[in-house]
Amino acid sequence: MDGDKEKGLGDATLIALYRLVNQQQEANVIRLDVYAGVKMPTGDSDRLKDERAGSSGHGHGSMHRHAAPHAAASAHAKAVMHSPASSPHGGHHVALGSGSWDGIVGVKGLVKKDRWMALAESQYNYRTEGDYGWKHGDEFTWRIGPHYFVALDETKSLSFGVELSGEWRDANELDGEQGNRTSKKGNYAGGVVRYTRDALQLLAGLELPISDKDKGVRGAADYRARLSAGWSF
Repeated sequence: MDGDKEKGLGDATLIALYRLVNQQQEANVIRLDVYAGVKMPTGDSDRLKDERAGSSGHGHGSMHRHAAPHAAASAHAKAVMHSPASSPHGGHHVALGSGSWDGIVGVKGLVKKDRWMALAESQYNYRTEGDYGWKHGDEFTWRIGPHYFVALDETKSLSFGVELSGEWRDANELDGEQGNRTSKKGNYAGGVVRYTRDALQLLAGLELPISDKDKGVRGAADYRARLSAGWSF
């Protein structure tokens, strides 16, 4: 590991989706999906251990900290978590994994009429305690907006849209105690471009905060960018 760089496999997610509604008549479509899944602790969570230990500022090495009584180590870790500079992973926010098994549930739908389409989606992430006593806060996200197809035929499509989105995340916990300034609330607005050609699906988007009530030290963002690519088979 080198500074804030990390390489390796992150946590993996397995999702199952069920299509409740699928109505199509010529150029008009109504679709509603529900999905659920699990996030598995396949990523390396060692950097969470580093964050728990923190830095005593007295030159104590990791061997000394690891040999400390559990109560003292726990108290020190909580002090680190409640410090103003603390965050979900503190100085090691690039940890590949959380060590927790988490649940995911969501619903998404679309209504399309001629070249206009409206999309909506919401998702809830339920998180359990992971390695080293850390528990990331539960999270709820939503997204909605209209889109217009500037190109549309049987093999390809190109659409532009405007979307509103929001997120709410509970405070993180260490040994069952909530950390200060680690919860988050915010609303965003932005544009998105979608392109499909046969089995290929591409997406690019940019969002700016419009009502940011973020309490997290490291969670605040001046903007959010989205890039994704998919292949159907």
